[in-house]
Amino acid sequence: ALAHSPRIRALLAEPQIRQTSVTNADSQFDPNLFREGQFVDTNDHVGNELTTGDASLRYRDATFSSNAGLRRRTRVGGEFEIVQRGGFQRNNSIFLQPNPQGTTRLELNYTQPLWRDAGRSVNRSRIVVAQLRANQASSESRLELENHLLEVTGAYWDLYRYRALWLLRQKLVGSTRQLHDLLDSRSEFDAGRRHVLRARAALANRQSGLARAAAQIKDAQSRLRTLVGSQELIAASGAEWTTNEAPLSAHIPVSAKQSVIQALEFRSDITAAIQEIHE
Repeated sequence: ALAHSPRIRALLAEPQIRQTSVTNADSQFDPNLFREGQFVDTNDHVGNELTTGDASLRYRDATFSSNAGLRRRTRVGGEFEIVQRGGFQRNNSIFLQPNPQGTTRLELNYTQPLWRDAGRSVNRSRIVVAQLRANQASSESRLELENHLLEVTGAYWDLYRYRALWLLRQKLVGSTRQLHDLLDSRSEFDAGRRHVLRARAALANRQSGLARAAAQIKDAQSRLRTLVGSQELIAASGAEWTTNEAPLSAHIPVSAKQSVIQALEFRSDITAAIQEIHE
């Protein structure tokens, strides 16, 4: 079941999916490379001689600006930035000297909030909450996994029980048939018809019980095959399955106090409830 069950594979995938939320929450502190550019081409009617300084009727201006650098948010809430800025401008104004001209500037900036979003605990809260949810999903998946394995174990021992029951009913049918044959053979001597009919009815009843036991065996095999999900078992659906283990007959002493302590320590639902309280 651990190797082949589709349900178990789905249960094991759920904590991995939730774990990605922790990575996503932590990614807010990853450095980001950026590059930005903008080109503006202006062609406006001149309404003031001071715009161009000559008799031009249109003001034509071409401006290009570009920024490239690295930004990173720190775990205490600040933001670090190193950026290289550059620009180029050309127009038909006599006031732009030199014309065209270019500009460049290297900046190193750091911004630190003093109140809101300040502090390591505040900035790590999303990571902590995501980790708690991932742990809770892991505990819930573990609980579902334990329940599934418990169903597999129950189906296994159901198959053992139904086979044992079928053997007992088979022996009972054999004993009843012997009694019926004995009464039927003595029907002409000292066995009354009523006794023969009662034996015949008992034989038919126990034969139907044997058929029900055989159907229960097939149902147990089908349930075990579904829970395990192995292609080998699915291919052997028409074969007769027998268990290779017997129930444990040794006495195991159990302490009530120790059982409570172990339940508080190992029960997945209790762990999930505690993590939900912390969240």
